[in-house]
This record gives sequence, C-alpha cells and structure tokens, in this order.
Amino acid sequence: MGQVVLEQQINSSTLNINLAHQPKGIYLVKINSEKESVAQKVVLE
Repeated sequence: MGQVVLEQQINSSTLNINLAHQPKGIYLVKINSEKESVAQKVVLE
C-alpha cells in the first residue's frame, strides 16, 4: 500500500527490527546512509 510503518535514525552498525505486530504481507526495508542506499524485501507469513 506504500505506507511507512516504521522510520527511525540509528547510530550503530546493528539494528533489530521487530515486525511481529505488523500484519502478514510483503515489506520493503530501505536503509539510507551517507555512502549508500540499500533496499531488501521482507515477507511476513
């Protein structure tokens, strides 16, 4: 649906994201830094 469900700034190299409270579906996780941008598809079943 194109909605942002979580947005946060981090200051470390490791981040755990808890999507347990989100409905089943396909999510796109995007990580942006000064040097690069990475996107990864996550499927919750």
